[in-house]
Amino acid sequence: MKTLLAAVAAVFAPQAALAYHFEADVLGTRANFVLSALNGPDALAAYGAALAEIARLGALFHPAPTASPELDEVMAAAEAMRTASNGAFDARLGLNGIAKGYIVDRALAAGLAAAPVKGMLVDIGGDMACKGIAPDGAWIVGLTDPQLPYDNAPLVCEVALQDQAIATSGLGPRGQQTTDPRTGLPPTNFSATVVAATAMQADAFATALLVLDPEEGAALADRTPGIEAQITGADGAVTTTSGWLRLAQNTLPPKREASKPWANWQALTTFTAPRRVLERDPDFRSPYVAMWVTDKNNKPVRTLILVGRKPDWQRDNYIWWALYKTRNTRLVDVRSMSTSLSGQYNVFWDGVDDDGKPVALGDYILHVETSREKGKHTYRTMPVTFGKASFKAALPKTEEGGGIAIAFDRY
Repeated sequence: MKTLLAAVAAVFAPQAALAYHFEADVLGTRANFVLSALNGPDALAAYGAALAEIARLGALFHPAPTASPELDEVMAAAEAMRTASNGAFDARLGLNGIAKGYIVDRALAAGLAAAPVKGMLVDIGGDMACKGIAPDGAWIVGLTDPQLPYDNAPLVCEVALQDQAIATSGLGPRGQQTTDPRTGLPPTNFSATVVAATAMQADAFATALLVLDPEEGAALADRTPGIEAQITGADGAVTTTSGWLRLAQNTLPPKREASKPWANWQALTTFTAPRRVLERDPDFRSPYVAMWVTDKNNKPVRTLILVGRKPDWQRDNYIWWALYKTRNTRLVDVRSMSTSLSGQYNVFWDGVDDDGKPVALGDYILHVETSREKGKHTYRTMPVTFGKASFKAALPKTEEGGGIAIAFDRY
Protein backbone atom coordinates (compact mmCIF):
# COMPACT_ATOMS: atom_id res chain seq x y z
CA MET A 1 0.00 0.00 0.00
CA LYS A 2 2.79 2.41 0.87
CA THR A 3 4.42 1.76 -2.50
CA LEU A 4 1.14 2.49 -4.30
CA LEU A 5 0.60 5.70 -2.33
CA ALA A 6 4.16 6.82 -3.07
CA ALA A 7 3.64 6.19 -6.78
CA VAL A 8 0.38 8.18 -6.80
CA ALA A 9 2.01 11.02 -4.87
CA ALA A 10 4.87 11.09 -7.36
CA VAL A 11 2.43 11.45 -10.27
CA PHE A 12 0.62 14.40 -8.70
CA ALA A 13 3.64 16.08 -7.13
CA PRO A 14 4.51 19.45 -8.68
CA GLN A 15 7.26 19.21 -11.22
CA ALA A 16 10.50 21.00 -10.56
CA ALA A 17 11.24 23.81 -13.00
CA LEU A 18 14.52 23.73 -14.92
CA ALA A 19 16.81 26.58 -15.92
CA TYR A 20 17.08 27.56 -19.59
CA HIS A 21 19.49 30.16 -20.95
CA PHE A 22 19.44 31.81 -24.38
CA GLU A 23 21.67 34.51 -25.86
CA ALA A 24 21.22 36.71 -28.94
CA ASP A 25 22.55 39.88 -30.58
CA VAL A 26 19.77 42.49 -30.68
CA LEU A 27 19.58 46.29 -30.99
CA GLY A 28 23.33 46.51 -31.45
CA THR A 29 24.07 44.83 -28.13
CA ARG A 30 23.92 41.43 -26.42
CA ALA A 31 20.75 40.02 -24.91
CA ASN A 32 20.36 37.26 -22.33
CA PHE A 33 17.19 35.34 -21.53
CA VAL A 34 16.93 33.20 -18.39
CA LEU A 35 13.82 31.06 -17.98
CA SER A 36 12.41 28.80 -15.32
CA ALA A 37 10.24 26.26 -17.16
CA LEU A 38 9.02 22.69 -16.90
CA ASN A 39 10.31 21.73 -20.34
CA GLY A 40 12.37 22.91 -23.27
CA PRO A 41 9.52 23.59 -25.72
CA ASP A 42 7.87 26.01 -23.29
CA ALA A 43 11.17 27.80 -22.68
CA LEU A 44 11.87 27.99 -26.41
CA ALA A 45 8.37 29.34 -27.14
CA ALA A 46 8.76 32.08 -24.53
CA TYR A 47 12.22 32.98 -25.81
CA GLY A 48 11.01 33.10 -29.41
CA ALA A 49 8.08 35.37 -28.54
CA ALA A 50 10.35 37.74 -26.62
CA LEU A 51 12.83 37.85 -29.49
CA ALA A 52 10.05 38.57 -32.01
CA GLU A 53 8.75 41.43 -29.86
CA ILE A 54 12.23 42.93 -29.63
CA ALA A 55 12.53 42.82 -33.42
CA ARG A 56 9.08 44.38 -33.89
CA LEU A 57 9.68 47.23 -31.48
CA GLY A 58 13.23 47.76 -32.65
CA ALA A 59 11.89 48.44 -36.13
CA LEU A 60 9.46 51.02 -34.69
CA PHE A 61 12.16 52.97 -32.84
CA HIS A 62 15.17 52.62 -35.16
CA PRO A 63 16.58 54.20 -37.23
CA ALA A 64 13.89 56.86 -36.72
CA PRO A 65 10.83 56.61 -34.43
CA THR A 66 7.65 55.63 -36.24
CA ALA A 67 4.28 57.09 -35.22
CA SER A 68 2.55 54.38 -33.22
CA PRO A 69 0.73 53.74 -29.92
CA GLU A 70 4.03 52.38 -28.59
CA LEU A 71 5.85 55.63 -29.39
CA ASP A 72 3.06 57.63 -27.75
CA GLU A 73 3.43 55.53 -24.59
CA VAL A 74 7.18 56.03 -24.45
CA MET A 75 6.97 59.77 -25.11
CA ALA A 76 4.36 60.23 -22.38
CA ALA A 77 6.60 58.45 -19.86
CA ALA A 78 9.60 60.45 -21.08
CA GLU A 79 7.83 63.78 -20.63
CA ALA A 80 6.81 62.82 -17.09
CA MET A 81 10.42 61.96 -16.33
CA ARG A 82 11.67 65.24 -17.80
CA THR A 83 9.33 67.14 -15.49
CA ALA A 84 10.22 65.09 -12.40
CA SER A 85 13.98 65.46 -13.00
CA ASN A 86 13.84 69.18 -13.86
CA GLY A 87 15.31 68.46 -17.28
CA ALA A 88 18.08 66.06 -16.24
CA PHE A 89 16.31 63.54 -18.48
CA ASP A 90 15.11 64.74 -21.87
CA ALA A 91 14.00 62.29 -24.55
CA ARG A 92 13.57 65.14 -27.06
CA LEU A 93 17.30 64.69 -27.67
CA GLY A 94 16.89 60.97 -28.29
CA LEU A 95 15.09 57.91 -26.96
CA ASN A 96 18.19 55.94 -25.99
CA GLY A 97 17.62 56.50 -22.27
CA ILE A 98 14.13 55.04 -22.16
CA ALA A 99 13.23 53.02 -25.30
CA LYS A 100 15.49 50.06 -24.49
CA GLY A 101 13.87 49.68 -21.08
CA TYR A 102 10.43 49.81 -22.69
CA ILE A 103 11.43 47.07 -25.13
CA VAL A 104 12.71 44.93 -22.23
CA ASP A 105 9.34 45.22 -20.49
CA ARG A 106 7.39 44.36 -23.62
CA ALA A 107 9.65 41.44 -24.49
CA LEU A 108 9.21 40.02 -20.98
CA ALA A 109 5.43 40.35 -21.23
CA ALA A 110 5.41 38.69 -24.66
CA GLY A 111 7.52 35.78 -23.44
CA LEU A 112 5.37 35.14 -20.38
CA ALA A 113 2.20 35.28 -22.48
CA ALA A 114 3.52 32.78 -25.05
CA ALA A 115 4.03 29.77 -22.78
CA PRO A 116 3.30 28.61 -19.20
CA VAL A 117 6.81 29.23 -17.90
CA LYS A 118 7.36 29.66 -14.16
CA GLY A 119 9.58 32.71 -14.46
CA MET A 120 11.61 34.74 -16.92
CA LEU A 121 14.33 37.38 -17.01
CA VAL A 122 15.07 39.50 -20.08
CA ASP A 123 18.40 41.34 -20.22
CA ILE A 124 19.22 43.65 -23.13
CA GLY A 125 22.63 45.22 -22.79
CA GLY A 126 22.50 45.28 -18.98
CA ASP A 127 18.94 46.65 -18.67
CA MET A 128 16.68 43.89 -17.43
CA ALA A 129 13.36 42.92 -15.94
CA CYS A 130 12.23 39.69 -14.30
CA LYS A 131 9.01 38.11 -13.18
CA GLY A 132 7.99 34.88 -11.53
CA ILE A 133 10.12 32.17 -9.98
CA ALA A 134 13.85 32.14 -10.66
CA PRO A 135 15.54 28.80 -11.45
CA ASP A 136 17.64 29.04 -8.27
CA GLY A 137 15.00 30.69 -6.11
CA ALA A 138 16.02 34.33 -6.59
CA TRP A 139 16.98 36.55 -9.49
CA ILE A 140 20.52 37.59 -8.59
CA VAL A 141 22.08 40.41 -10.62
CA GLY A 142 25.76 41.29 -10.28
CA LEU A 143 26.88 44.92 -10.35
CA THR A 144 30.35 45.58 -11.72
CA ASP A 145 33.00 48.09 -10.72
CA PRO A 146 31.78 51.23 -12.58
CA GLN A 147 35.32 52.58 -12.95
CA LEU A 148 36.38 49.58 -15.06
CA PRO A 149 34.43 49.69 -18.35
CA TYR A 150 35.13 46.08 -19.39
CA ASP A 151 33.04 42.97 -19.84
CA ASN A 152 35.06 41.19 -17.14
CA ALA A 153 35.03 44.02 -14.58
CA PRO A 154 34.89 42.55 -11.05
CA LEU A 155 31.61 42.53 -9.16
CA VAL A 156 31.20 44.98 -6.30
CA CYS A 157 27.83 43.69 -5.07
CA GLU A 158 24.85 41.55 -5.96
CA VAL A 159 21.20 42.61 -5.97
CA ALA A 160 18.28 40.25 -5.42
CA LEU A 161 15.22 41.08 -7.54
CA GLN A 162 11.62 39.84 -7.38
CA ASP A 163 9.23 40.98 -10.11
CA GLN A 164 11.42 44.07 -10.59
CA ALA A 165 13.72 45.70 -13.12
CA ILE A 166 17.24 47.13 -12.98
CA ALA A 167 19.25 49.41 -15.26
CA THR A 168 22.73 50.94 -15.15
CA SER A 169 24.00 54.04 -16.95
CA GLY A 170 27.63 55.07 -17.07
CA LEU A 171 30.97 54.42 -18.63
CA GLY A 172 30.91 50.97 -20.20
CA PRO A 173 32.47 48.84 -22.96
CA ARG A 174 30.89 51.14 -25.54
CA GLY A 175 32.39 54.25 -23.94
CA GLN A 176 30.39 57.15 -22.59
CA GLN A 177 27.03 57.51 -24.35
CA THR A 178 25.29 60.07 -22.10
CA THR A 179 25.53 63.85 -21.83
CA ASP A 180 23.69 66.24 -19.54
CA PRO A 181 20.78 67.55 -21.67
CA ARG A 182 20.79 70.80 -19.69
CA THR A 183 24.41 71.67 -20.50
CA GLY A 184 25.67 69.28 -23.17
CA LEU A 185 28.54 68.35 -20.84
CA PRO A 186 29.63 64.85 -19.78
CA PRO A 187 27.88 63.25 -16.77
CA THR A 188 28.58 64.24 -13.18
CA ASN A 189 28.97 60.62 -12.06
CA PHE A 190 30.74 57.41 -13.04
CA SER A 191 27.64 55.26 -12.76
CA ALA A 192 24.01 55.11 -11.65
CA THR A 193 22.13 51.86 -11.05
CA VAL A 194 18.38 51.92 -10.45
CA VAL A 195 15.89 49.25 -9.34
CA ALA A 196 12.27 49.96 -10.27
CA ALA A 197 9.00 48.24 -11.06
CA THR A 198 9.64 48.41 -14.82
CA ALA A 199 12.74 48.49 -16.99
CA MET A 200 11.49 51.65 -18.74
CA GLN A 201 11.36 53.45 -15.40
CA ALA A 202 14.74 52.05 -14.30
CA ASP A 203 16.31 53.04 -17.62
CA ALA A 204 15.03 56.62 -17.47
CA PHE A 205 15.96 57.12 -13.82
CA ALA A 206 19.45 55.71 -14.33
CA THR A 207 19.99 58.16 -17.18
CA ALA A 208 18.81 61.12 -15.08
CA LEU A 209 20.75 60.12 -11.96
CA LEU A 210 23.94 59.81 -13.97
CA VAL A 211 23.97 63.57 -14.62
CA LEU A 212 22.44 64.87 -11.39
CA ASP A 213 24.44 65.70 -8.29
CA PRO A 214 24.56 62.41 -6.29
CA GLU A 215 22.66 63.78 -3.29
CA GLU A 216 20.08 65.41 -5.55
CA GLY A 217 19.68 62.21 -7.55
CA ALA A 218 19.27 60.05 -4.45
CA ALA A 219 16.66 62.48 -3.11
CA LEU A 220 14.71 62.30 -6.39
CA ALA A 221 14.74 58.49 -6.21
CA ASP A 222 13.79 58.46 -2.51
CA ARG A 223 10.67 60.53 -3.06
CA THR A 224 9.53 58.30 -5.95
CA PRO A 225 7.68 55.16 -4.81
CA GLY A 226 9.35 51.87 -5.77
CA ILE A 227 12.70 53.38 -6.79
CA GLU A 228 16.03 52.45 -5.20
CA ALA A 229 19.41 53.55 -6.52
CA GLN A 230 23.16 53.43 -6.10
CA ILE A 231 25.21 56.30 -7.56
CA THR A 232 28.99 56.31 -7.91
CA GLY A 233 30.32 59.85 -8.15
CA ALA A 234 33.28 61.10 -10.14
CA ASP A 235 35.42 60.82 -6.99
CA GLY A 236 34.44 57.17 -6.48
CA ALA A 237 32.18 57.93 -3.50
CA VAL A 238 28.97 55.88 -3.40
CA THR A 239 25.58 57.42 -2.58
CA THR A 240 22.50 55.22 -2.12
CA THR A 241 18.81 55.62 -1.46
CA SER A 242 17.40 54.75 1.94
CA GLY A 243 16.27 51.25 0.95
CA TRP A 244 19.18 50.19 -1.26
CA LEU A 245 20.89 48.01 1.31
CA ARG A 246 17.75 45.89 1.64
CA LEU A 247 18.28 44.84 -1.98
CA ALA A 248 22.07 44.58 -1.99
CA GLN A 249 22.42 42.29 0.99
CA ASN A 250 25.12 40.15 -0.63
CA THR A 251 27.69 42.93 -0.86
CA LEU A 252 30.99 41.43 -1.93
CA PRO A 253 34.21 42.52 -0.23
CA PRO A 254 36.95 43.89 -2.50
CA LYS A 255 38.98 40.95 -3.75
CA ARG A 256 41.61 42.52 -5.96
CA GLU A 257 44.89 43.81 -4.60
CA ALA A 258 47.02 46.42 -6.29
CA SER A 259 49.70 44.73 -8.38
CA LYS A 260 52.82 46.71 -7.55
CA PRO A 261 54.91 45.12 -10.33
CA TRP A 262 52.19 46.23 -12.79
CA ALA A 263 51.77 49.73 -11.35
CA ASN A 264 49.99 51.91 -13.96
CA TRP A 265 50.08 49.10 -16.57
CA GLN A 266 47.33 46.84 -17.83
CA ALA A 267 46.64 44.45 -20.69
CA LEU A 268 43.49 44.95 -22.78
CA THR A 269 42.17 42.12 -24.93
CA THR A 270 39.33 42.23 -27.45
CA PHE A 271 37.61 39.11 -28.72
CA THR A 272 35.40 39.61 -31.79
CA ALA A 273 32.82 36.88 -32.32
CA PRO A 274 32.85 34.95 -35.61
CA ARG A 275 31.36 36.77 -38.58
CA ARG A 276 28.23 34.70 -39.06
CA VAL A 277 27.12 35.27 -35.46
CA LEU A 278 26.77 38.95 -36.28
CA GLU A 279 24.68 38.12 -39.34
CA ARG A 280 22.38 36.08 -37.11
CA ASP A 281 22.70 32.90 -39.16
CA PRO A 282 20.16 30.59 -37.43
CA ASP A 283 22.55 27.65 -37.79
CA PHE A 284 25.42 29.51 -36.16
CA ARG A 285 24.87 29.72 -32.42
CA SER A 286 26.79 32.19 -30.26
CA PRO A 287 30.09 30.61 -29.27
CA TYR A 288 31.01 29.54 -25.78
CA VAL A 289 34.27 31.33 -25.07
CA ALA A 290 36.98 30.82 -22.47
CA MET A 291 39.87 33.28 -22.32
CA TRP A 292 42.61 32.79 -19.77
CA VAL A 293 46.27 33.46 -19.00
CA THR A 294 48.92 30.93 -17.94
CA ASP A 295 52.58 31.35 -17.14
CA LYS A 296 55.16 30.17 -19.67
CA ASN A 297 54.99 26.68 -18.14
CA ASN A 298 51.22 26.55 -18.77
CA LYS A 299 50.28 26.92 -15.11
CA PRO A 300 46.87 28.67 -14.78
CA VAL A 301 47.12 32.29 -13.62
CA ARG A 302 43.86 34.08 -14.41
CA THR A 303 40.60 33.32 -16.22
CA LEU A 304 39.74 36.60 -17.94
CA ILE A 305 36.23 35.86 -19.18
CA LEU A 306 33.79 33.01 -19.77
CA VAL A 307 30.94 33.37 -22.26
CA GLY A 308 28.36 30.64 -21.67
CA ARG A 309 27.02 30.50 -18.16
CA LYS A 310 26.12 26.86 -17.52
CA PRO A 311 28.74 24.32 -16.41
CA ASP A 312 27.76 22.02 -19.30
CA TRP A 313 28.68 24.79 -21.72
CA GLN A 314 31.97 25.44 -20.01
CA ARG A 315 32.92 21.75 -20.28
CA ASP A 316 32.70 22.01 -24.08
CA ASN A 317 35.85 24.13 -23.85
CA TYR A 318 37.64 21.06 -22.61
CA ILE A 319 41.15 22.53 -22.49
CA TRP A 320 40.08 25.30 -20.12
CA TRP A 321 37.91 22.84 -18.19
CA ALA A 322 40.79 20.42 -17.66
CA LEU A 323 42.78 23.22 -16.05
CA TYR A 324 40.01 24.80 -14.01
CA LYS A 325 37.44 22.11 -13.16
CA THR A 326 38.81 21.78 -9.62
CA ARG A 327 38.85 25.55 -9.04
CA ASN A 328 35.85 27.45 -7.76
CA THR A 329 35.27 29.86 -10.67
CA ARG A 330 32.23 31.86 -9.63
CA LEU A 331 29.70 33.15 -12.16
CA VAL A 332 26.46 35.11 -11.98
CA ASP A 333 23.65 34.72 -14.51
CA VAL A 334 23.47 38.39 -15.49
CA ARG A 335 25.32 41.65 -14.90
CA SER A 336 23.77 45.09 -14.87
CA MET A 337 26.25 47.42 -16.54
CA SER A 338 26.39 50.09 -19.19
CA THR A 339 25.56 48.79 -22.67
CA SER A 340 28.04 46.35 -24.21
CA LEU A 341 28.93 45.95 -27.86
CA SER A 342 27.24 43.32 -29.99
CA GLY A 343 29.59 40.51 -30.96
CA GLN A 344 32.59 41.99 -29.13
CA TYR A 345 34.05 41.34 -25.68
CA ASN A 346 36.50 43.80 -24.13
CA VAL A 347 38.43 42.40 -21.18
CA PHE A 348 41.33 43.61 -19.08
CA TRP A 349 44.07 42.11 -16.94
CA ASP A 350 45.73 44.19 -14.24
CA GLY A 351 48.38 41.70 -13.16
CA VAL A 352 46.55 39.75 -10.45
CA ASP A 353 45.77 36.03 -10.42
CA ASP A 354 42.47 34.25 -9.80
CA ASP A 355 42.91 34.71 -6.05
CA GLY A 356 43.48 38.47 -6.36
CA LYS A 357 47.22 38.23 -5.66
CA PRO A 358 49.75 40.26 -7.67
CA VAL A 359 51.97 38.43 -10.17
CA ALA A 360 55.28 39.46 -11.68
CA LEU A 361 55.87 41.02 -15.06
CA GLY A 362 57.34 38.59 -17.56
CA ASP A 363 56.42 35.88 -20.05
CA TYR A 364 52.86 34.59 -20.22
CA ILE A 365 50.54 32.83 -22.66
CA LEU A 366 47.09 34.10 -23.63
CA HIS A 367 44.67 31.25 -24.42
CA VAL A 368 41.36 31.60 -26.26
CA GLU A 369 39.09 28.58 -26.70
CA THR A 370 35.72 28.57 -28.43
CA SER A 371 33.07 25.96 -29.09
CA ARG A 372 29.51 26.14 -30.34
CA GLU A 373 26.57 24.06 -31.41
CA LYS A 374 26.69 23.09 -35.09
CA GLY A 375 30.26 24.28 -35.25
CA LYS A 376 33.83 23.37 -34.54
CA HIS A 377 35.98 23.62 -31.47
CA THR A 378 38.88 26.09 -31.79
CA TYR A 379 41.86 26.76 -29.55
CA ARG A 380 44.55 29.39 -30.10
CA THR A 381 47.39 30.72 -28.00
CA MET A 382 49.50 33.86 -28.09
CA PRO A 383 52.81 34.13 -26.18
CA VAL A 384 53.14 37.61 -24.71
CA THR A 385 55.77 39.40 -22.64
CA PHE A 386 54.57 41.98 -20.18
CA GLY A 387 57.46 44.25 -19.24
CA LYS A 388 58.19 47.97 -19.33
CA ALA A 389 57.37 48.55 -22.99
CA SER A 390 53.99 49.04 -24.63
CA PHE A 391 52.96 46.67 -27.43
CA LYS A 392 50.05 45.60 -29.59
CA ALA A 393 49.51 42.16 -31.12
CA ALA A 394 46.69 40.29 -32.82
CA LEU A 395 45.55 36.95 -34.15
CA PRO A 396 43.62 37.16 -37.43
CA LYS A 397 39.89 36.62 -37.58
CA THR A 398 38.71 33.15 -38.56
CA GLU A 399 35.25 31.94 -39.48
CA GLU A 400 35.08 29.64 -36.47
CA GLY A 401 37.31 31.36 -33.93
CA GLY A 402 36.72 35.08 -34.35
CA GLY A 403 39.46 37.66 -33.93
CA ILE A 404 41.74 38.48 -31.00
CA ALA A 405 43.69 41.67 -30.31
CA ILE A 406 45.79 42.53 -27.26
CA ALA A 407 47.46 45.72 -26.11
CA PHE A 408 49.73 46.37 -23.14
CA ASP A 409 50.07 49.98 -22.08
CA ARG A 410 50.00 52.50 -19.25
CA TYR A 411 46.67 53.81 -18.04
